[in-house]
This record gives sequence, structure tokens and C-alpha cells, in this order.
Amino acid sequence: MSTDPPIPGPDRRRAAFRAGILLMSLALVGVVGLIDGRVGSHIAFSIFYIPPVALATWFSGRLAGVAVAATAAFVGLVADLWTTHVGQLYPITNMVLRLILFTATALVIARLQEALQRERALGEANRIAAERLQAANDLKDALMRTVVDDVRAPLGSIFASAVTLRMAQRDLTSADAAELVGHIAEASSNLSGLLQQLIDAERIDPSTLSLDGGQSVPA
Repeated sequence: MSTDPPIPGPDRRRAAFRAGILLMSLALVGVVGLIDGRVGSHIAFSIFYIPPVALATWFSGRLAGVAVAATAAFVGLVADLWTTHVGQLYPITNMVLRLILFTATALVIARLQEALQRERALGEANRIAAERLQAANDLKDALMRTVVDDVRAPLGSIFASAVTLRMAQRDLTSADAAELVGHIAEASSNLSGLLQQLIDAERIDPSTLSLDGGQSVPA
């Protein structure tokens, strides 16, 4: 017999919070409807149904807001029928108008909340991207410093061999001179490779560098 997986703690608390807000909004609609029925048509009470609709929409979501809007329109109809002694057309017309007003309010608030959430998510994504790009630039700079430090060894070897050849060329045997030339050639080859690495490092796009085990930094 299969059982549904348990709901994680934070999700369960979030669902309970939304359900509590929805129930509280419905209770507020009931209270407003009761007061609306007692004061009758002397006071335009429709505006007081909007706060529960807004509360449910903001904390419990679009569907909850629309549900509270429909409930508020129906409760307003009951309040009108309770106090109105004219034809039934006027309470129904008022209910339709309230339903349009309350539903539009819920939809506008839901769109506003979604826009704010997208803006927060975009800001967080930009912050993470900036941090990763900065880390990639630091890695690139460290690579270039390493290559520059490695250049010093073959450059020093070339300089030392060249100075020796110039100052002691009369005292050097052919074998010693050939060995110094070989050192110069080998060091020059190493220097050429290091310079190529330095050029390649300069051409590196920080967005292609890998951080945290191979994850590429987004551009």
C-alpha cells in the first residue's frame, strides 16, 4: 500500500499559514456582511469588503483572493436582500458589480505581488552573478600573476648565460660556450611558452571560467 510522501516542515507551515489567512479573510467578510446587513443602504459598505480580499490575495495567492472576492459578493447580496424591500434586480446587479470590483482587486494585487517577486528574484540572481564574475576575475588575475612569476626564472637564466658569454667569452671553451647557448635556447623556449600562456590568460573570458567544481560563471 503506497503512501504519499510527508510534506516538509517549512512547506507545511507555509500551507498552514496560508490556510489560516484564508479562514481569517472569510471570517472578516462575514463580519463585514453582518455589519452591512444591519446598517442597510444608508452607508456604502462595499469598500470594506476589499481589505479581506487584499489580505487573502497577498498572503494566500490569486485563487484564494478570487474565492474571497466571490464570497464577499455573495455576502453583500445576502446583506442587500436582508435590508432591501424593492425588486430583486437591484441586489443581483449590485452583487455582479461587487464581484467585478472585488475580482479585479484580487487580480491587480496578485499581479503586483508577482512583479515584486520577480524583481526580488532578478536582484538576487544579479547579485549572485556579480559575485561569481568577481570570483572569476580574481581567478584570472591570480593565473596571470602565476604566469608572470614563472617568466622570471627563464628570463634570469637567459640574462645570466648571456652575461657570462659576453664577459668570459675568451676564457670559455667551445663546449662551455655551447652549453651556455643551449641554456639560452632552452630558457628562451620556456619563456616563449610562458608568454603564450600569458597571452591566453589575457584573452580568457571570465564567464567561461569554472568555479565550485566545474560550474561555469554566467555572463
